Amino acid sequence: LGKKGIIKIADKFFDDEEINRISVIVPNVRLSIIRNYSVAEKKEVKMPDILKGIVKCVNPQCITNNEPMTTYFQVIDKNNGVVKCHYCEKEHKINEQNVLI
Repeated sequence: LGKKGIIKIADKFFDDEEINRISVIVPNVRLSIIRNYSVAEKKEVKMPDILKGIVKCVNPQCITNNEPMTTYFQVIDKNNGVVKCHYCEKEHKINEQNVLI
């Protein structure tokens, strides 16, 4: 059985960038948009194939850790949260220490 949790955020509608950040932290989440006390829309949130500016590279020698530039990752395994840095090509698993919030 899966787990279910509810987070209520009033008067806030997420843009695509914010939804991408949510998908990195909680993969395969479902967002329910509620208007006038009823569910107006449901969105299945899937992790995108490319993550820009969301994850920090774990390689201390990576240019993104030494220069002011946006991180860029290709998602290798969505189920296990494995990503590959575009610049240094290091693969690593996403965890709460390397997510840029």
